[in-house]
Amino acid sequence: MTNFKKIELKNNNEEHIEKEATILMLQLLEICKKHNLTINVLGPAKPPVSKIKNTYTRKIYLKGKNNKLMGAIFKSIDLSKYSSRIFFTPNPLN
Repeated sequence: MTNFKKIELKNNNEEHIEKEATILMLQLLEICKKHNLTINVLGPAKPPVSKIKNTYTRKIYLKGKNNKLMGAIFKSIDLSKYSSRIFFTPNPLN
């Protein structure tokens, strides 16, 4: 069974969120490639409602079969390097 995990970035500056979402996506791809993982990184995507009260949002999805592995990939990211707030949703479709 294929599972999805959602990573959501929020920032008041659209330029910063675009840059950081791309950097995070590239970091996730690098981790998957380095460890030869069969996990797809989808995004970053601009949601239909991408700005609420001057806060911009971007989403990245992880798609794979191993739930624990996808969670571990997210935990391996150093979030202190980002000015955006970053949220992880383990079951975005439930």
